[in-house]
Amino acid sequence: MVDLCIFGEQSHNRPFVGAPWGRSFCEFVANAQVNMLGVIPSIVKAWKKNDATNGLDWSSVRRFSSTGEASNPILYLWLMGRPGKGYAPVIEYCGGTEIGGSYMSGTLVQPQIPSQFSTPCFGIDLVLLDDDGKVSSSDGEVAIVGPSFGLSVNLLNR
Repeated sequence: MVDLCIFGEQSHNRPFVGAPWGRSFCEFVANAQVNMLGVIPSIVKAWKKNDATNGLDWSSVRRFSSTGEASNPILYLWLMGRPGKGYAPVIEYCGGTEIGGSYMSGTLVQPQIPSQFSTPCFGIDLVLLDDDGKVSSSDGEVAIVGPSFGLSVNLLNR
């Protein structure tokens, strides 16, 4: 199951019904004049493999957002060129249902590199922990220092 959120001039008049993997969805994006489109790399991979955006006018798309899967910079460089008027950035978002929100993201006010994050989200303090669970200045796993705005303080049924 894929949930879609479409923002555009005409999207409220003609909702898309079906899977977003093929040309029909790409035509919907063009016809609805979508200006912000949420994606995951597996959808973008299918569009590129099948040349699903070829000849379509995606000039209304001003930005993309991505979450839910590990990103692919090659695919996202390709995607950023689809609008045809320069590029539309992909804003990465990392977080999830388990913690109740995001902890790292991209922004429109900082330089972006495809498939990377530029900043912790508002109200988040992050540290790196080494293999022994000690704070590291160079390598490790990202850990959230709580409490943080909007995030769960414990997990369901724990």
